[in-house]
Amino acid sequence: MTSFERLRASVLQGTQETTLALASINFDFSLIKYEAPVEFQGLGASLSKKRKHEAEDGSLHIVARKLGALFDGEVPEVPHLVQAYGKRATEIAEMPAVNPKGTKSDGAFADSVGADGTTIWAAATSGGSVVTVHLLACMLARIWSRSEAVSIWDELVFRRKNHLTKDIHTSASFHTTAIAASRIHLTRDQLADWDAGARAWLRTADEAKRVQQTQLRLVLDNISLSVSRESDVYKSVIRTWTRALSAFEKVILGQPQRIQDGGVLLALSSWHIYPDLFVFGEASREIAQNDSLVSRGGIISLGLQSGEEQSDGIWWSLPLTYMRFYGEPVVSTGHSGMGQAQVTFDQFLCVALGSIFHSWDVSTCDIEKCLNFIMLLSKSVKESQNRKDTNARTRNELDWLHCLSRTAKKITTSSSKERQEYERLISFGERRCPDFVTSVASHPCPAFGLSNIQLILRTLGSSEDRIALLRQWAAFSIPDIKDAVIRFREGPYGKSFYTYLFQPVKHGVKRSHRGKMIGNDPFRWHTPAYDSDPYVFDQDVLDGPADFRGDHKSRQVFTFRQSCPCEHSQCSQALLGYEFLFGNPGTAAIFIPVLSKDGKREKEVRNCVEVDILQQMIEQGYLRISELTETFLSANWLHQSYLEYFTSLQMLGCANKTYDLLPSARVNLQVTSQPLLKWDWVQALTRKTTRKDASQNTGSINESTQLAETFSCIACLETGYMNIPPSKLNSSFAISHENSIFVASKVISDPTGYLSNFPVKRIVGNIGKPGLAVLISPQNPKMLAIDYGKWNIITHCPFDGKLEDNFASTSLHLSLTGYEHPLDLGDYGRRDRDGNVLEAVISVYERGDWIADLDVIKAHGSWHRESPSCSHAEDIRMDISDFPSLTCVDSWIELLDRPSEECIVRAKGNSLARLAAATIAAQKGYKFCVVPSECCWKCEFAQDRQDEEIMSAKTLSTGPIDRRKERSLSVASLNSNDAPHEDNIRDTISSIDSNDSMSAGFDSDFETSVPQREIRKAPKNPGTMFIY
Repeated sequence: MTSFERLRASVLQGTQETTLALASINFDFSLIKYEAPVEFQGLGASLSKKRKHEAEDGSLHIVARKLGALFDGEVPEVPHLVQAYGKRATEIAEMPAVNPKGTKSDGAFADSVGADGTTIWAAATSGGSVVTVHLLACMLARIWSRSEAVSIWDELVFRRKNHLTKDIHTSASFHTTAIAASRIHLTRDQLADWDAGARAWLRTADEAKRVQQTQLRLVLDNISLSVSRESDVYKSVIRTWTRALSAFEKVILGQPQRIQDGGVLLALSSWHIYPDLFVFGEASREIAQNDSLVSRGGIISLGLQSGEEQSDGIWWSLPLTYMRFYGEPVVSTGHSGMGQAQVTFDQFLCVALGSIFHSWDVSTCDIEKCLNFIMLLSKSVKESQNRKDTNARTRNELDWLHCLSRTAKKITTSSSKERQEYERLISFGERRCPDFVTSVASHPCPAFGLSNIQLILRTLGSSEDRIALLRQWAAFSIPDIKDAVIRFREGPYGKSFYTYLFQPVKHGVKRSHRGKMIGNDPFRWHTPAYDSDPYVFDQDVLDGPADFRGDHKSRQVFTFRQSCPCEHSQCSQALLGYEFLFGNPGTAAIFIPVLSKDGKREKEVRNCVEVDILQQMIEQGYLRISELTETFLSANWLHQSYLEYFTSLQMLGCANKTYDLLPSARVNLQVTSQPLLKWDWVQALTRKTTRKDASQNTGSINESTQLAETFSCIACLETGYMNIPPSKLNSSFAISHENSIFVASKVISDPTGYLSNFPVKRIVGNIGKPGLAVLISPQNPKMLAIDYGKWNIITHCPFDGKLEDNFASTSLHLSLTGYEHPLDLGDYGRRDRDGNVLEAVISVYERGDWIADLDVIKAHGSWHRESPSCSHAEDIRMDISDFPSLTCVDSWIELLDRPSEECIVRAKGNSLARLAAATIAAQKGYKFCVVPSECCWKCEFAQDRQDEEIMSAKTLSTGPIDRRKERSLSVASLNSNDAPHEDNIRDTISSIDSNDSMSAGFDSDFETSVPQREIRKAPKNPGTMFIY
């Protein structure tokens, strides 16, 4: 017995020693790689080389292996779900519309183009079960914000490692994998990269399966259901994950499931597998989605009765311990509903329409009439503007009306399914976003203030028209009212005339009112101005202030003496009082008998016309839309009275102009959670439009000088919550977020092909960084030093007249320098940063050899020049005989060591090479000219000679020459046909070395410093470099 115990103790001691030894082993997870399942092979083939390398050998592969090892055995095996998901991922990745390939038109961003399926491929090459960890990432990314999801991941890793460690110490068995997994270290940045990959894929897959996702959202948004009631983060997430995996495995195998679990519904919206649905409710219905990945019989039954009232859609509330550095756990609630949806800009405008309609008091059935009115008003405004030939600023101020009209037309002409989605968005805006345009208290009365009856009556020229309109309104709105009269005036201080609102039917006895009858009409009379009878008087204010919200509540009263059929003296002294109900007391208004002592009216009305009635009045000819339009265009008081409202609408029009050029971009509806005027990009643009030079402002954010405002606008609408002041984006040339890169067009466009009204281009892809990444250029971009030992390869041969491309092997590439700093958005104490500024370099390569780094944004101002217009024939335009001494520059070495005489860079049709050449020429301080592909050489030569004449007048100088100023002088002289004044020329004179004739301010090494009082003759300047 003693020997056995001694043997057992020895074994246990050896086990403990072995355990401790194995625990100290540091596994290199990048060495373990699996062959991806066949279902995922198509996805791998569709990934870019850069992303595939990251997934197989980069940091994301290590993260996938570590997470797979960490959660191995925690969730059930679901082989059929993994297979189905691989097929769906391959199907999506093979769609060119959502996974395009990079081309030369994408410039330095070509390597970053395409769908980001990196995390899926990393999981697939780390073992089939690791794919389930990616599925969990998609669920968390769908319902939680980035910082919340990363906090949950951080806590999951920490708690899982603790569980493994506890199991190791309490278990008698020996588990090498558990020991290794408990020693895993994952940084928060690595978890953020894992989460970012899932978010990028969700955006891509949602776009690819837009129809199915829309159909699913129509169902799920009508459910208010919690994902889990468990308050422990680890238990809640693991149980939700496990139930969702098990339910989907059964559904894919054809086993029907009845679901009352919000976690399964969250997975349904996150994994892009679409079983048929049977929805129970007041009217049960079956939704057939016919997904080939689901076996026959795989139906999910949903009950809409949940008893939850947290919000529309699915929600999940958890206390997040790892959210902030200090303090108690942050109780956060994630939502997956309409308010967090990514929508097109047209759909976003539907929400804006709903916010506008909130103060219009319209029912769902009247939305059609409101949309028709907007289209009618927009059409009439355009016709009026065309007749009057209004200026561009006035037109741009009403762009918001025309963009709302286009959206209204899309809604009214859409199919039934699309119409249902549009109406849900309008309803969401009306119900949940009433203050988005501006606070409801700052809204004018319906129809943008045009339904105010006082304004409408002013548009009518005669009393008869006003009476007819009031009667028509009453027929629609108060047909059962009795004893009402209309009082009207001819002019603001004229006599008061009266008539019945509805003409009474004659019966033998008639009621008479004191006053003179007009002609023989027994139903119309007036009170003489000289009448001093104390029983006949007016107490109303004729010209009181107008309330254009239509909430005019003043009780304006007058009385009539009423006669009774019995002719008794007592009755004949009875008085009948009337009070104001509707209209304009100064022109025409409806008055009704004074109320009883309790003071309650049977019906309260706003002093404005309902939109549907306004529409009918226009259709029936009681009101002319042209007259209403003229009032709208000329009513400055209306726009000034509701400045915030109309400014917000104008900003919507500005954003619409930007997103018209980004048709595939999306808007996060979280942006509607606060008024539009609260966003920094709106405030910055508003300040510009209200400056003294506002007459020159077009009201658009699509000018090259307003790139920062454009980026700020995009960041706001793309994320839904990031409020970045434009001043912090002045040096940026691109922003990357999830599956989108928004890049300044000038960075990827031909120098002469850039259009200022296309400031930003969207590229499908990302740079592989979590959150919002703002890219800036280094302050002093590097350039290849001239190797004088290679003098023998520099030919600088004479130009032979052939215009060709000798830079075909040139390519541009983007790389990060490693420098980054967080965007300061005013919040501190959190562990994660929502946005970062990254220093990025655009580099020029020739056959794989580095040539130079570029700062295109800074250099762009140096080459911007309007080409001279001409009417020369084609043979004269292409005649280069005026350039007898041109020298060819046919390589980058020849460009860096340029000839001193006039030369031509031959890069015909190669936009990237032309862009790089122009940027390098600016950074080197060369005198250069970017020639359009369809140029007139004769005119280019004439303009260059004129520039030379200006330069020849400069004989004295202090400081470096600013060639951009010289070019602007020469262009100004061409435009004005007057030579620049000698004093202006003298201001730009500078002394400069012959090799570096112009400094663009890139590097002080290129500037020639001359003592201020030193006077010497300037050397001959090198000739112009023509970049063709």
